[in-house]
Amino acid sequence: MIDHGALTDLLIYQLSTDTGELVGDGIAPAEGGWLKGQPNQSVYVPYMVLVSGGASVMINDLDGNLDWTVNWSLRYFGGSRKQVDWIANKARNAIDGGPNNVLHNTFGVNQPFKITAVQWTNLGAVSRVDTVNPPYWQVYDSFGLVCSRNSFTPTL
Repeated sequence: MIDHGALTDLLIYQLSTDTGELVGDGIAPAEGGWLKGQPNQSVYVPYMVLVSGGASVMINDLDGNLDWTVNWSLRYFGGSRKQVDWIANKARNAIDGGPNNVLHNTFGVNQPFKITAVQWTNLGAVSRVDTVNPPYWQVYDSFGLVCSRNSFTPTL
């Protein structure tokens, strides 16, 4: 069985290490948003939140093993459109575009799996949230990771 918790830990580690930005595990990190906790009081610290979207099993035709597609939403928040675009681009590169992206990382101890593909399903629209003054900006992306059973030693 795939170790969803180990994959979550790997992604949070990868995102925080490669981007140098705040990453929440399903919820906003305490240090993100308005630095003093109130809108328009000091500066806005951008952050992202990794949210699980569940997983589905698929059969690998080459070896008959069960592979998994594990779905995720990455949600980015910033004090301006440029800031949210900037943090979203950093996270996208950490997942799929940069030299240290998540591809080929292994995870899980008892039954190691390897990330073999990234499937982006949605690069979200940049939207302004006017429920506070001044407003903040957000983007929600969706992607899946194809994970195959691996016989190598896991990295996390």
